[in-house]
Amino acid sequence: MIEDYEEIYRLRKLLRLKSDGECEQCFYCGVPAEEKEHTVPISYINDLERLRGLGLSVAIPEQKIVPTCFECNRLLGKKYYGTPNQRKIELKVLLSDKYRKLIESPDWDDDEIVEMNGRMKEYIVIYQEAKKLIMKRLSY
Repeated sequence: MIEDYEEIYRLRKLLRLKSDGECEQCFYCGVPAEEKEHTVPISYINDLERLRGLGLSVAIPEQKIVPTCFECNRLLGKKYYGTPNQRKIELKVLLSDKYRKLIESPDWDDDEIVEMNGRMKEYIVIYQEAKKLIMKRLSY
């Protein structure tokens, strides 16, 4: 759930940037990439190397580096989910869980929003934009 206006404004900015097409997109969700991510976490590879050092026969998965946004990189963390596409599937689950309340919130049409006053109107518009962005990220 989005907890403050700063995060909402950041999401709105990402939505605008995504449509500009001026930057690399996150491999997982399509918003502008801010970082690079190892599809096999380095800590996982280090663990496998230690097992090899003990004499165990362990296969080390192929490492790929993909563009990613800050949020996707943090949500996936140091866990190993297999292939990059398997990580993408897991990320969709993690995003859905994180933004469940926003995703399940009602949609408002323009006529309903126009009837609102002040901060309530602003709040609903911002949340509707954030919901659109999350839905685009989940369908990417």
